[in-house]
Amino acid sequence: MIGSHRMLKRKRNAPPAPGFTLVEMLISVALIGLLTVFLFGGLRFGARAVDAGSERADRSAQLATAQGFLLAALQNAQALSMTPGAARRVIDFDGAPDRLAFVTLPPAYLAMGGLQRLTLAVVGGRNGRRLTVTWKLAARGAVRNAPGELRPSVLFDHVRKVAFGYFGVVPPDRTSRWHDRWSDSADLPLLIRLRIVLADGSFVPDILVAPRQARLRGSGSS
Repeated sequence: MIGSHRMLKRKRNAPPAPGFTLVEMLISVALIGLLTVFLFGGLRFGARAVDAGSERADRSAQLATAQGFLLAALQNAQALSMTPGAARRVIDFDGAPDRLAFVTLPPAYLAMGGLQRLTLAVVGGRNGRRLTVTWKLAARGAVRNAPGELRPSVLFDHVRKVAFGYFGVVPPDRTSRWHDRWSDSADLPLLIRLRIVLADGSFVPDILVAPRQARLRGSGSS
């Protein structure tokens, strides 16, 4: 009996077994929940940042490619006469404020061959307005339409508006100035300008090109 009493006394005086109380467990679960929320919030923010960076990089690449294409096409604009042998020469160049059709040499990578008539125009679609380019074989002589038109390709998407400008002499003017139209002319404009406003209100840097075949006329400029 004495031994049993001593054993019970030792058990009562022994330190409590290691472990967590219910309050400590609840606090731990709450802290783990908060850490999980912060962790997933950071992951979502990082994913959005990566997506935004990729979108900006893709957009910049698209703009650079389209600008390079337009620069080359406009520089190679051809003063192709639609009225050969006629008393008055008229070239195949039809420039409006929001649309431009002209004859040019296609890029080598398109492997089209021959002179092509390129049309730049803004069209609507499911994803908003787009600046498109359409190619077809350039007609010779007074016949304007030629077979072989290709489907439009998108140069810029999410476009709000485009504005073309044409610098040169338009009779009866004697000096060069900017015009919003250039058609029924004997010569190419000295300069062609393209301004693009995107759907979000941002501006693409102006594209300003001097066609190689443009002939300098007039006594001054403004």
